[in-house]
Amino acid sequence: MSQNIISSPRCSLVIEKDGRQETINILDIKKSIQKNGNIVYASWKNPYREPVKIRYFRFILNNRDNIFCGKPDDFRFYKEAWSMPSAIGSLGLQDRDFEYDRSYIPFGVSDHKNYSTGKPGFFTAEYMAILQNKTTGMALLAGFVTAREQYSTINLRADGNENFPELEARSLGDGISLAPGKKVQSEKLLILTGSNHETLIAKWLELLAKNMKARTSLPTPVGWCSWYHYFSRVTEQDIKDNIAYLAAHRDEIPVDFIQIDDGYQKALGDWLLGNEKFPGGMKQLAAEIKTSGFRPGIWLAPFSIQEGSTVHLQHPEWLVRDSSGNHLELPLWRGEKHYLLDCTNNDALHHLNKLFRTLCDWGYDYFKLDFMVYESHPDAVYGNPQMTRAMAFRRGLEEIRRAVGRRTILACTSPLGPAIGIADAFRIATDITPYWQKKNCIIYKEAPTVFNVCRNIINRSCMHRVLWVNDPDCLIVRAAENELTLEEVRTFASAVILSGGSLVYSDKMDLLTPERLAIIQTARSLMTDLPAYPVDRMENEYPRIWLRTGSKQAPALLGVFNWLDNAEKIHIPFAKMGFNHAIIKCREIWTGQTAEFKNSINNDINIAGHACMLFEIL
Repeated sequence: MSQNIISSPRCSLVIEKDGRQETINILDIKKSIQKNGNIVYASWKNPYREPVKIRYFRFILNNRDNIFCGKPDDFRFYKEAWSMPSAIGSLGLQDRDFEYDRSYIPFGVSDHKNYSTGKPGFFTAEYMAILQNKTTGMALLAGFVTAREQYSTINLRADGNENFPELEARSLGDGISLAPGKKVQSEKLLILTGSNHETLIAKWLELLAKNMKARTSLPTPVGWCSWYHYFSRVTEQDIKDNIAYLAAHRDEIPVDFIQIDDGYQKALGDWLLGNEKFPGGMKQLAAEIKTSGFRPGIWLAPFSIQEGSTVHLQHPEWLVRDSSGNHLELPLWRGEKHYLLDCTNNDALHHLNKLFRTLCDWGYDYFKLDFMVYESHPDAVYGNPQMTRAMAFRRGLEEIRRAVGRRTILACTSPLGPAIGIADAFRIATDITPYWQKKNCIIYKEAPTVFNVCRNIINRSCMHRVLWVNDPDCLIVRAAENELTLEEVRTFASAVILSGGSLVYSDKMDLLTPERLAIIQTARSLMTDLPAYPVDRMENEYPRIWLRTGSKQAPALLGVFNWLDNAEKIHIPFAKMGFNHAIIKCREIWTGQTAEFKNSINNDINIAGHACMLFEIL
């Protein structure tokens, strides 16, 4: 791969002036040299007498010196994604991009109007992408290493011809207004090459974490959450029952926090007012959790404002508008309208600060913040036209951080980039479900299913303790009110163990049988801050081979997953994983059975459908 091509992308800026788009070529591209690559960015000063709208910066790498030599079948494209549930993974150039539910796509990708699944080889990644030549092993990574002010995409357009068109990176301006004489700058783009894609990803994350001042010191959370058993039906008594159980069994099932999830609030936006199911109020319940020896945690969707709530009725000026000047309507919330808090509005920020300071005064110190992506709605018209969606989002989250101080923030259903440096923990996948997948419906790539959750868990495992603490979502182990089989429960438990991240239980604890409690205890005993990595990241959209390297404190673990409905033979590439011993001795965690594999021959093992074999390397 040509160092010259990598270091010299072409750059342009697309603006809107007098209602028409114009493209401005930018010749002065700022550059800093990196080993095997460069970081580039561009800026532009408005020379006109009137404001212009900034659409996007565009960096282009093309094939003018055969940087991508080979046939399309030789390549795989790996794409990072915009938000928590968005689909991540690798694709062949004969594939189409990941398909989203039409109603969800504005919250699954940052630039949904330019996202297409209609043509093979046309892909859009967010933040970072890798193009790898399977024949030569060489890979190119393009990834933005700052993310405070603009969302970003990396687009590949391969039409099936041997001559590749362009690999393009965009830093999105969202149409913000730039006054005469004012300057705008793109986010910084890393362009890197090498023969080890995991090393490239690690370097991208290292630079991103450094530039964004990532928060990574949070002790790994272990707790209980009300959501996945009670859902929105939760009552005050349900919380008290589980407090009592966990207090009585703290030696068997030690937890740090108890987190009340959705279902307590009078309305979205009226977070301090419990509904009729919580007659004692949220202040009293926090005190009871704390008195029992646990940290009180609470769920909020801080940017969502329900119709009829106090904020909606008393402060409509705090709400985001649409292009028609009306309040921007978000998807219906249990049949009711709800709206969006404008985080570019100073009074709205003051409201957020006061809300979270009150919750802190009541004793809450673990905050699960949900539906955060709404603040970056593509149709949002903010009160301040000079702020992008990323800026509005980050401004709101920063205000919450100011209010809560060092208390824990878990970001859920959130864009990744602008949350870095503010969130302590981050949900890295869509919601887990008490079923493998829904029946008789299209399964989109962002849909809550066990395999979609696990795909994101392993592909984002590298972010753990680099950008934040990873949250793989709650562990569900119960037998009752659960369509997951015992084998499927163990499959997800294996994924949680290998994630290296948070361990949060979400069952009605006094209903668990000894067999199901044993799964929790196994997961707890194997917890470590060491995440696994996907050995077959570039080969499979849903990686099947997950390896956690060992340490003095924790054993090496190998997970072999079958995402299919039927049994399948899966090859374990021990040599590729760096095992040099002639014989590899293992113990399967869930059955206790021992096994020996010969490194010199093919090692194919038969795995049942929806199952995982989790091996401790002895």
